Amino acid sequence: MSARTALVHGTMASLLVASATVLPALAFAQQDASADAFDAEVAMDTASDALESADAEQEPTAATLGPETSLVISEGVNLRFSPPEGWMSVESKPVDIPDLDKIPGAQALFKHTWTAPHRRKAMAPRMSVVCATAPSDSWTRGLESRVFEHLTSVAHNELSEWMSVDSLQSGPIDSTSPLFFQSFEAKGRAGGQRKTGALRVLEEDAIDNKRAPFVGVGRHTLGFLANPDRVFVCSMACIEPAWRETAICPTSVASLHIDGALAPEPSSSTLGRLAIGIQRRPSALVGMAAGLLLAFVGTLAVLRGSLLRPASKS
Repeated sequence: MSARTALVHGTMASLLVASATVLPALAFAQQDASADAFDAEVAMDTASDALESADAEQEPTAATLGPETSLVISEGVNLRFSPPEGWMSVESKPVDIPDLDKIPGAQALFKHTWTAPHRRKAMAPRMSVVCATAPSDSWTRGLESRVFEHLTSVAHNELSEWMSVDSLQSGPIDSTSPLFFQSFEAKGRAGGQRKTGALRVLEEDAIDNKRAPFVGVGRHTLGFLANPDRVFVCSMACIEPAWRETAICPTSVASLHIDGALAPEPSSSTLGRLAIGIQRRPSALVGMAAGLLLAFVGTLAVLRGSLLRPASKS
């Protein structure tokens, strides 16, 4: 065997020995890397399970209500209901009801909010109650549908501060003399729009998108006060996560009732009937204006004839 052949054989033997050493090391390294990735995945799953467990500990096992709350609407008339057990009343805010200032004599009464303790603010269930009054001298039968339609817009604005509202559906109007009621339901996702000046800033908690769906329920209430002669409206809205097996909001909203002596629904006023007629048939406003114009022109013609008639000679 030549020296060159011996050198080649020696080099190949060295490479084989090195391969036998390196390849198992690479295999072990790859196995260790896979184990690390698996351990990381297990750790993430464990953390997710821990989050779910922490949330589960905060979820109610039964629809339990706390002590009854009473809010004064007028002297001798109160709105009563029971917030969910453990929910805390937060600082009341000024009532923001669009176009309320356009109603002569209308007055916002109060807005109160309750919230459930939760480690993630965007996931915290909430509930609010808003009430207002207005003179009843312009009331007419059938106007409650228009009032509730406007209140639903107010409720949408309220809910939008807590959740992104995908849908809001109102039920039929119920009447238990002398009160009117209308329930509504909302669906959306966690995270609302908080007001910052004239802007609304979206608040979202994207830690766990599986927990994002939220549902809301509420009820509008309308009635009449005897002293003074006023109509009052109240709207309650409550939201909570949609995944809960035990929903607490419907039970709390169902506890709402009015306590005190109320007046019967007032008879329809001329102004109220006119307002309802115009809302149902806007063309009636044109006809009424034309009629008033013709009457005015006719009156002027009569007056002109009287003024221009020559004085009778004695």
